[in-house]
Amino acid sequence: SGNVRIETTESAEGTTTDADITLSAPLESDGAVSILSSDNLNLGANGDISITSGSGTVDIDSAGAVIMDAGSLIDTATNASDNAVLVTAGGSIALGSIDAGTAAVAIVGSTITNAGVLAENVTASTLFLKAEAVAGGIGTSTTAMKLAVGTLAARAGTGGMYLQESDALTIGDTTAVTVTRVQYDGEAASTSPSEAARSDLQTAGNLVLRVAGALTVVDGSDPVNGQSGLGIGLDGNLLLESTNSTIALNAGVNSTSGSIMVVAEDAVSQAAAGDITTNASGETIFVASMLDAISMADGATAETNDGNIFYSAGGDITLGGLDAGTAEVFVDSASGNIFDSGGANPEVIASKARLEAGGSVGSSTGRTMLELTVGTLAASGETGVFIRNSTSLVVN
Repeated sequence: SGNVRIETTESAEGTTTDADITLSAPLESDGAVSILSSDNLNLGANGDISITSGSGTVDIDSAGAVIMDAGSLIDTATNASDNAVLVTAGGSIALGSIDAGTAAVAIVGSTITNAGVLAENVTASTLFLKAEAVAGGIGTSTTAMKLAVGTLAARAGTGGMYLQESDALTIGDTTAVTVTRVQYDGEAASTSPSEAARSDLQTAGNLVLRVAGALTVVDGSDPVNGQSGLGIGLDGNLLLESTNSTIALNAGVNSTSGSIMVVAEDAVSQAAAGDITTNASGETIFVASMLDAISMADGATAETNDGNIFYSAGGDITLGGLDAGTAEVFVDSASGNIFDSGGANPEVIASKARLEAGGSVGSSTGRTMLELTVGTLAASGETGVFIRNSTSLVVN
């Protein structure tokens, strides 16, 4: 009972492996826990860390790696008050499970991987993940990080991010994480380790995020790649997927050198600030609502550098602006209509466009006709096609 501090120091300056900490049996405390390793920290299959009551936090600081067995658990929720967890490592982190309930968690290391957990790696209200190495990644293309969190922010290097959320998720501002550093006398230190509040997803690699519930992207407090207004910024390919619900882009999504896919079982919406952009020549944008509608607010755009754009929905598609430059645009509403969101700017800019709707393409009244700037057009609507094109046109 009470606070716990476990610390190792190297026996001689410059040694790298003689100060490891290995937990092979449970550690339980009704106070705060600080584990400080000058080398590596290993949590075996039975090396759980549990706060058994009260408001004690868990503070892990390793100069080397943190290696958790897939069966190991850091638990501040089951018998305690849902308390913060901070894990920092100078090396890599192989993550077992952390359950902080409704508290905040932050994890910072050179790279962060799933140790083989089949359930959730992290349960928390907010989570910040940071892979600090240039080639650092969060999860891998074969084994994603598994999450049950409300709000997520993350940073990674060229290793990218591979994330799977079990419920609804917001990409936005996380809560600052502050934990108690236990002193040598067992009392709390006057200065506490902390990780500031963070926001957004940023990586120099690919990003794959699959969410079982609704996914919402908002503009957090941090700039993304030096830009405000973005919620996600990356240098590779992006997949955002909601397997059972909706996706709402209330902030921008940008890839400097890859393509972007946004796929939801239900509706996809883009607010006026929810632009989707790719910078590299020929990279594409694909947006789909399998069973519902796609709604772009007036002012919302999807823009490529001469790469194709594809929007597909089971229901209505309301267009802001799709700008493919010299490439092609394809818009398909299987059983609904294709409408203009109301802005004066063209809904489609492309060399070629194909518009197909189970209902109407555009409307016959005033500015609700679709405004296009295309060279070649193919369009079909069961109840009519109503368009205006600003340049000479080939109908194919």
